Amino acid sequence: MCTIFLGWFSCKAQGTWTPKADFGGGVRKQAVGFNVGIYGYIAFGVNDTAGPKDIWEYNPQLNFWTQKADIPTEFGRESAAGFSIGMYGYVGTGKGSIGELDDLWRYDPSTNTWEMKADFGGGDRSNAVGISIGDKGYIGTGLSSTNARKKDWWEYDSVNDTWTQKSDLPAPSRHLATGFAIGEKGYLCLG
Repeated sequence: MCTIFLGWFSCKAQGTWTPKADFGGGVRKQAVGFNVGIYGYIAFGVNDTAGPKDIWEYNPQLNFWTQKADIPTEFGRESAAGFSIGMYGYVGTGKGSIGELDDLWRYDPSTNTWEMKADFGGGDRSNAVGISIGDKGYIGTGLSSTNARKKDWWEYDSVNDTWTQKSDLPAPSRHLATGFAIGEKGYLCLG
């Protein structure tokens, strides 16, 4: 199992860090990432200019970053949540020039296109957590436009393009948390 972190590549088997190609999109923070197949994707965030609308694909076989199609929105976003289902990547929520967002977009690497999907069921927010388990995506926690910390958890069904609220996190509300999935279980921590 291998993981990319800001231009560095780690393989669990060796237990060491090996430098790889620097991220092609330049210095930024509060970006969002997901993977589809063997490729990793980093998008949006905050840099020295206006919020970027770009997405970059990392090819671990060639150790190379390639810029892909910008998201077709009026503005970029930061602090979004991302997950992947099958051969698609999804990015939702976050913060744009108009404030916190509640939209969801699907990225199709095979056609290099974006498609708007059903708005996130939990309302506008930034700094949420996104994970995928099996054929479902999840977004939860975060910070609303009224600065309220959240503890709700929502499941996205890509076949029906619908959101269903699940049980709230049985812990204090939070934002800036992180999450991951192993097998059929999701894990949320920090924040």
